Amino acid sequence: MITIEADALLAILDKTMPHRAGEDDTPAELDVVILDCTRGYLHAVVRGSRTLAVARTPIRGGRWMAPLDYADALALRSWLESCATVRLDYDMTSGLPRLHFMEGAAEFAVPVAAHAAPVPWREVLGQLGRCADGSWGQGSRPVRLSSEDLVLWEHADAELDFHPLGSGLGFLVSAPDFRGFQMVLDVPAEPQQFTKPWISSLRTGSFLYQGKLYEVGAHYVDVLGHRWLMPTKPAPGQEPKAVSADVSTAALPLGVVLAVAGPLAPVSDFLSF
Repeated sequence: MITIEADALLAILDKTMPHRAGEDDTPAELDVVILDCTRGYLHAVVRGSRTLAVARTPIRGGRWMAPLDYADALALRSWLESCATVRLDYDMTSGLPRLHFMEGAAEFAVPVAAHAAPVPWREVLGQLGRCADGSWGQGSRPVRLSSEDLVLWEHADAELDFHPLGSGLGFLVSAPDFRGFQMVLDVPAEPQQFTKPWISSLRTGSFLYQGKLYEVGAHYVDVLGHRWLMPTKPAPGQEPKAVSADVSTAALPLGVVLAVAGPLAPVSDFLSF
C-alpha cells in the first residue's frame, strides 16, 4: 500500500490522458491508462495514435503495473478531485485484480484491465532517447507540428524540451518528471531554415549622427548616469530624438541631449538574456 497526495496523482493523469487515441474504433485493449509503480515513482502511461506520454510522481513502496480502462480512469479522476491524501492498494484477494483508492471511510475501486495490450514504454523511450542523444547537434532535421499537436503537450509541464530525432520523423519531449514521443507524419520536403527567413527581423536598425553610430531600440547612458532610448531611425534630413528612460518619457532632440549631458555610452547589457 502506498500513500499519495490526490493532487500529485491528478497531475500525472492530466499530463497523459489527453494523448488518448480517441477514435471510436480504437480497440479496447489499447484504450487504457497504465499506472506503473516502480523504482520510487508512480508513472501514468498513455499511448495515442502517434504519441506516447509518460508522467511520474515520487512515492514510497509498491512495485506493480495496472492498466485501467480509459472510462474507469476518467471516473477515478473525478473522484480524486474531492480528495486530499489517498491510500492506494493493489488488491488481488477477490481473484479479480483491483486498485483500491481510500480516503478515510471513502473508497473507490477500479478493476485492472488485464486485457490491455502491453506497452513497452521503457524500451521505446530508452532506445529513442539514445538516438536523440547521439544525433544532438549532428544535423537533426526540424519537425513540423500542427496546433492540434501542440495541444497534446500543453499540460505536460510549464516548460518542455523538444528533441528532434535524426530521421526527422519524430521528436522526444522532456521535463523533469515527464517523457514523451511523437511521430510526425507531415515532414517538409525542404525544411524551412530557422534563421535565414528571419534575417531582416533579426537585424537591428541603426543610424549615424555626428560621426557616431546609434542603434534603434538601444539604451544609452549620459555622463550624469541618466538613461536614454533611441526609439526610431530618423527620416533623411530630420534630427534624431532621444527619449528619457524614466517616468517622464520626455523626447528631446539628440543634439540637445549631447550638448547638455555629454556623450552617450551604450548600455550593452540592458537586454541581456
